[in-house]
Formats: sequence, C-alpha cells, structure tokens
Amino acid sequence: MTGRFENCHKNTRVVLRAQRAGRLLAATARTGGDACATKAKGAQAWTGLVLAAAALLVISVLSSGVALAHAAFVRSEPAPNSVLSEPPGAVTIWFTEAAEPGLSEINVLDASSSRVSTEAVTVLPGDPKALTVRLPRLPNGVYTVAWKAFSAVDGHSLSGSFVFSVGVPLAQAPVLPAATKAEEPLVQAPAEVVLRWLGLLSILAVMGCLVFELFISRPLLASDNASEAMQSMDSRMESRTLSFVGLAAGIFLAATIGELLMKTSAATGASLFRTFGRPVASVLQTDWGNLWVWRVAVLFGMIIVLMLASRDRSKDRLSGRREWEMVALAFSAGILFTIALVSHGAATSEIRTAAIFSDYLHLLAASVWIGGIFYLALVIPPVMKAQRKLSESKRASGRRAANSELFCPENHVTVIARYSTLAMLSVGTLFITGLYSSWAQVTTLPALATPYGKTLLIKLGLIVPLLLLGTVNLLWVRPRLAHDGAALRVLRKTITAEAVLAALVILSVGSLVGLETARQVASRQELSQPDRLVVQKTSEGVNLKIIIEPGTLGPNPVTIFLTDRSGRPITNATAVTLQLTYLDGEIAPFSEATLDHGGGIWVAHEPFFSVAGNWQASLVVQRPGAFDARTSFQFRIPLSAEGTVITLSAETGRRLFGIELALLGFLFGGVGLSAGGRKTRAGMAAMALGAIAIVAGLIVALVPALG
Repeated sequence: MTGRFENCHKNTRVVLRAQRAGRLLAATARTGGDACATKAKGAQAWTGLVLAAAALLVISVLSSGVALAHAAFVRSEPAPNSVLSEPPGAVTIWFTEAAEPGLSEINVLDASSSRVSTEAVTVLPGDPKALTVRLPRLPNGVYTVAWKAFSAVDGHSLSGSFVFSVGVPLAQAPVLPAATKAEEPLVQAPAEVVLRWLGLLSILAVMGCLVFELFISRPLLASDNASEAMQSMDSRMESRTLSFVGLAAGIFLAATIGELLMKTSAATGASLFRTFGRPVASVLQTDWGNLWVWRVAVLFGMIIVLMLASRDRSKDRLSGRREWEMVALAFSAGILFTIALVSHGAATSEIRTAAIFSDYLHLLAASVWIGGIFYLALVIPPVMKAQRKLSESKRASGRRAANSELFCPENHVTVIARYSTLAMLSVGTLFITGLYSSWAQVTTLPALATPYGKTLLIKLGLIVPLLLLGTVNLLWVRPRLAHDGAALRVLRKTITAEAVLAALVILSVGSLVGLETARQVASRQELSQPDRLVVQKTSEGVNLKIIIEPGTLGPNPVTIFLTDRSGRPITNATAVTLQLTYLDGEIAPFSEATLDHGGGIWVAHEPFFSVAGNWQASLVVQRPGAFDARTSFQFRIPLSAEGTVITLSAETGRRLFGIELALLGFLFGGVGLSAGGRKTRAGMAAMALGAIAIVAGLIVALVPALG
C-alpha cells in the first residue's frame, strides 16, 4: 500500500512538473536573448499575416469534419400520402446511408393501430440503403408506416412515419411529413453530448501533447548544444508528458465505452443499465460496432506503448522513450482515422474517399493546434513559479539571473516560434478542409437555418476570438518575451483564455456529432424550395397572379389577384372559375368554388391535392361588358421528399477536392519557405509535401478518370 501511495503521489508531481516545464519553454521564448528574437522576426511577420487573414476568412468556411451522419429518410414505396388502387406487396424505404436491418424497424399499422406487417425487415437486394418488409394482402383503408433506422455508418438511430391509403380517399386522413411525425430533439441525451466532448477533447490532447513533446520541446531541450540543465529538464518534462497523455487516454476510453452504451440503449430501447450482454453484442456486430472494436483495440495498443515508455530503463533512456512516443503518436493518428471513418464524409457516397480524407486532415490539424494550446495552458503556471524561484535564488546568491542560455541557444528557434509554425499550418489546413466539408454538408445557404447550421455558426463564432488571441500572442506578446517580464504573465492569461475557448469549440463539435447534417435536413424540410407556387398570367387585359400554398400534398388554398394593365385592382368581376386536372393518371377534372374577398382578390379555400404529380389549373374570369379572361398553367405537386433532396455532384466534388489538395500544397510550400526553405530539413520537408500536393491536386482536378 505504501508503494502504491508513493507512486500515486509521484505521478501527481510528474503532472505538475510537466506543466511547469511547458510554461518554462513558453517563458524562454519571452526571456530569450536578442539573437533569437532577431532570427524569428521574418517568420513572425509572415505567420502573423496568415493568422490574421485566417481569422477574417475562417468564419465563412470552417466546418466540423468530426460531426457524424444519420440514416435519414429519402423516399418510399408506397410514397407518403399516396392513394393506391391496389394494395402493395411490401413497404420499402430508402435512406441516405446503409441501415442495419437487425436494429431497424418498419411497422405498418391499420386504422385501429393493429400491426399488419409480421415479417422481418430485410435489405433490398442490390441496394444497401433500402430496407423492405413484405405485407399480406391489405383490405381497403388508411395505413400508417412507423419506421426506425439504425445507421450502419455511425450508429445513430432515427425514426419517423407516413401514411398511405388503399382504395379509399386520403382526404379524411392526416397529411404527415415524409420523414417524421415530430422533429427529432436537438439533443437526444445531454450525457451523450458530454461523452462525445470528453472523447474528442482527450484524444486531441493526446496527439497534441505528443506532437509538442516530439517536435517542439524535445529538439530544443535534448539537442547536442543543450546544456546539462536543459537535458535534465527534458527528462523530467518527458515523464510528465507521459503521465498527462496516459490520463487523457484513460478519459477517452471511458468516454468511448459510455458512447457504446448510449447508442445501444437508443437502438434497442433498453435502459442504460440493461444494455450489457446481448444488446451490446448486437450493436458490436454492426459496421459501426466493428469500427468501435478497432478503435478500442488501437487505444489499448497506445496505452501499452505508453506504459512501456514510462518504464523504459534502457541505457539511452531518452532515445528509447522517443521511439515509444513515436509509436504512441502513430496509434493516436490511427484512432483519429477510425473517427473519420464514421464522419459525415463517410456517408456521402458520391465523394466518400475525398470527404473522409478531408475529415481526417481536419482532425489531425485540430489535434496539433488545439492539443498544443491545452499543453501550453497546463504547463505555463508551474513554469512561471519555477522561473520566479530560480531568479530569487540567483539574486540571493549574487549571481546573474540569466535564462537566455537555457532556452534560446544560438542555433535554435524558441518553443513559441516552433509552435507558431505548426499552429499556422494547422489553422490553414482547418480553413481549407473546412471549405470542402462546408460544401458537402451544408451546400446551400438556406440550410444554415437548420439546427446543424446554427450550431456550426456558433462554433465559428467561438473560433474567431480564438484566432484573434493567437494573433495577439504572435504579434504582440512573443516579441516582448525577451525583454519584458510582464509579457509572460500576459501570455499565461491569453493561453488560458484560448484553452477555454478551444474546449467550448470542441463542445460545439460534440453537439454537431449528434445532429443530422444541414443538407439532409434542408432536403427533408424543403428549405431550399419555395414554400408556395406563384404563377402570373395575362388574358384580355387582365393580369392574374395565382398563389398556391404551400404547393405540397394536402390542402392548398388558391389565391387569385386580378389587376388591370396599370396595376389597379379589378373589382367588377362577377365570377372566377377554377378547374383542376391531374395529368398523370385517370382522375376526372374537378372545379373549385372561389369567393370574392374584395379588392380584386378571389380565394378557393377547398382545393386538396391527394396525389403527387403534374397538375393543370384552368381559370375563367367573368366581367360585365368584357370578354371572359381565360388562362391555364401546369404545375407539379411533389411528395414531401420527392425532388427536394439536395444531392452532391461527384464531378464537382472531384474538382473541389483537387483544388483543396492544391491549396494545401501552396500552404505547405509557403510555410516551408518561411521556415528556411532548402536550408533547413523542416523547410525542405514542407516544400516537398507542398509540391506533391499541388501536382496531385492538379491531376485530380483536371483528369476525370482519377476523380
């Protein structure tokens, strides 16, 4: 017991030291000598301009590559609100993505709420996005189809209902929207949002800390030119980093298990405490469940590697731990890839590969940028305390309190400069990949009125001040760190504010994960379509403006405005006759009575469109002392989801993906030049990646065969 207590206490101290060390690095960037400040001046200006531009542009383009899709309703046979002369042999529903038949339902109910569908739901042969259930021969009547779909892509459950009739009019039946009887709640379970938030927060922190340790602090503290004190600090800092990363990995594991239980409860209807056993096993057998198993397996691999790294007792312990950390970094990248495989992009079959690639880059960039912010925020306060104690001890002994040698050797850039370069790359990558994701998941401006669109705007509203704080740190705080002790305190406050904003950004992403994409909701709710039909005609000097609202199945009052050539209302009409004819089937034309509302306005209150398809309206306006004004026009009454699905063009997606790759190439090339170009390994690597991306982007955009 004593040993365990000591280990626990030791681990606690390790975390605190890690925080100190990170802040020490930040402090050195501020208190370093003039040589470092001079060397970084050019990079500071270039980086600052890029970040400032990103702060202005990101609000219109950044989007969450992390948010997941849903198996939303597309269409059905029989169609919603249709009137059939013969009973259907089956009900088939098409969704936006593949659904798991074992966890999905299609129940057909008669007017007495008795279930008439008794067979199991199956996948339509040759179409994984369609589920079907066979029916016995139905007698005449009105029937309700209640469905629930469990997505094979992301494990979300969505439900809805619609009606159809056999051999009887549907006029007496309620006209329901095609997708759902009631809108899905914005947040099905607050606990699920919290779990997603913790999961994303922790895995981003894991990868961000490992990147910071391996590519920012380690090259500075463990270099050949580093003093013995610096190398000693590197050893302590590495142990603290491993402890923090291990804690974050544990939080991610707990959140991942919690997410599985929540999805199982939603899919099976079992309470959270009754999901263990067969319910969980049924979910794990789905495609989403298989990916969950792989994610946990990779996570356990990373945890084992971190344990081996912390227990490394080899002669060259620092080199050995670096190798273990590189393996752990690869594992964390693999975990992010499993998340990208269940993203919204994975559900867009037209551009699936490109969308998954964009979402994955989005996650990687977020981990470097936001994970680095968390790392700095956790270590600055202890470092400030350590620096203050060091200065006091040196003054007490009469020695010069010079820290520049420790943190700003002649041949090294400062930690903040290194992180600024990576942050610039990350923000630029988020900006570019966000463009592609915005097109794929929002597509039309009216879609921003959906819950997904509004949450996305909130996320962007949080990102803007986050970028502005980063720009302040880069352009104002960092240049003063070498000669102004107060700048360190300012940096501590701004980094803490950045960490809080970053956590809120991830919280908004956690909410987006549970929402249906803006494009899908806009398709279903017809937000991209007019909410009424408007036709204007002229006959015998009479201008007729006809409005049919809402222009969908069900009751549709028709309003007719009569004006003369100068725009004045015609008030002497004695009668307005409206006749409606269905053009796609054997339905006799019928006339609708119109009432004079005065001021040249006539209204037919009774028109009821029970069948979707092409219709024709014929109008006759009778006036004393003038010829009758006659006109006709054709229009279409769509199904609730017919013709309104906002689809993505594979050709457009290919070209935009090529542009995305080329833009990433220019970004990396520009950063490589600012980092020294061919004179440094980092500059050469960035420029090489940029050149490859530019060439690949041009090929993808210009060669259709590779799209």
